[in-house]
Amino acid sequence: HYHAVRQVIRKYNPKASDVIWFLELRNDWAVSTWSNRKGYLKSCIAWCIREGVFEGKNPYQNLKPIKKIAIDKIKPFSPEEISQILKAFDSNQFCHSSSSYKHSHYSSFVRFLFITGCRLGEATGLTWDCVDFNNKTIAIKQALGKDLSLGPNKTRKILKETKTGHVRYIPMNDELFSLLQKLSSSSKRKQNINCDCSFVFEGHRGRYIDIASFRRKVWKPILEGLDIQYRYPYQTRHTVLSAVTSTHGLLA
Repeated sequence: HYHAVRQVIRKYNPKASDVIWFLELRNDWAVSTWSNRKGYLKSCIAWCIREGVFEGKNPYQNLKPIKKIAIDKIKPFSPEEISQILKAFDSNQFCHSSSSYKHSHYSSFVRFLFITGCRLGEATGLTWDCVDFNNKTIAIKQALGKDLSLGPNKTRKILKETKTGHVRYIPMNDELFSLLQKLSSSSKRKQNINCDCSFVFEGHRGRYIDIASFRRKVWKPILEGLDIQYRYPYQTRHTVLSAVTSTHGLLA
């Protein structure tokens, strides 16, 4: 949050008493994000008042976010939509014929998300040492996230602990087992499969999948091409969780 607040201050360069710039950001950020960052700014000005470097009332003290009409952002994908999406990935349906980066490169990654319901950082951060074919389990013990120690504008990713800080194990069903075995046996990965730093799901240039790029260049064009209501890739997780709690399940 500190990094994000510093970034936006650098961008707008406002005076300490000016809140108009911040009010205009209410429609660009989620209500919770706007409120959290307002808290940081309010605390900063409060400190300035105590230290005598700012006079008057705290301009952020009474700012309240506009209540937005709740939109169902957590809308699981239907089985029909999942089938369409997977077919589009497999067939490169909406991939430009001259593109060297085929959408099918991400087919296994998207299937993994729909099968496991893993968080995106957990899936992109999955390495081969976490996959146990003998016991048919996957250890979710790390996630790929921004390396904030380098500064707010850096994009380098590093492996961190999971969001909960705990290790959990996912049993592999036949489909997941087959999917990962196929990936592990590909000639491109054979030489690095025993290396802890070798990612299960690689980007087009190797290493890890950049979710921002994946979302913009692959995921969005496919959903638009299929005329499916846009949802972030994270909705694959909500889709799986919804299926688990439903009577029929995801693949019924």
